Amino acid sequence: MGFNSARYVHALYQVMNLAFADRDFYYGDPYYPPEEPLAGLISKDYAKARLKQVNWERNDPDVRPGDPYPFQGGANPFTKYLETWGKKRGSEAPAGPGPNAPRSFDEGFYAGTTSIEAADEAGWVVSVTPSGGWVPAVIAGRTGVGLSQRAQSFVLDPADGPYNVIEPGKRPRATLTPGLAMKDGKPYLAFAVQAATARTRTCCSSSSTWWSSG
Repeated sequence: MGFNSARYVHALYQVMNLAFADRDFYYGDPYYPPEEPLAGLISKDYAKARLKQVNWERNDPDVRPGDPYPFQGGANPFTKYLETWGKKRGSEAPAGPGPNAPRSFDEGFYAGTTSIEAADEAGWVVSVTPSGGWVPAVIAGRTGVGLSQRAQSFVLDPADGPYNVIEPGKRPRATLTPGLAMKDGKPYLAFAVQAATARTRTCCSSSSTWWSSG
């Protein structure tokens, strides 16, 4: 195709759309029912079947989730949701500035996710990715802690993603990536990735990873 050629970028974009559609419908907390069709989702044959759905001439704005269940020898229990997935239900969202509305330099500079990695002489190493849950936000009682916006990664209606419906103790389908690489039992590298989830714009919460020699 030629690296970064129009055909290359188109192929990458379409395949990512297919993967994101599957993610939006099938991904959830694996410790909560229903059980995700993991074997089907990672099946090479399923990937080949999805690839056949790519329109190589133009973008497809109506990419939908596939059905990985036949590729793991099962039947999809949510076919009724697949048939209506992505279709608008109920009243339209109120009019207002969209997510891509122009904003000032200061608004853009202070918006979104950031990341902090630090170490000190006492042996503390930390990787923090704060995003969401800041003022203005709902504050947890008198603690001063802003409740995270991570809950926006959940859905309320099973028709939008039956594996990712919000409930107590459940984790959303996506999370942040603060981390520490260890070498010989000691921190070697503190790292993270900060960015909004490109397709759904659902980032993020405050998350951190830390280690102490003490």
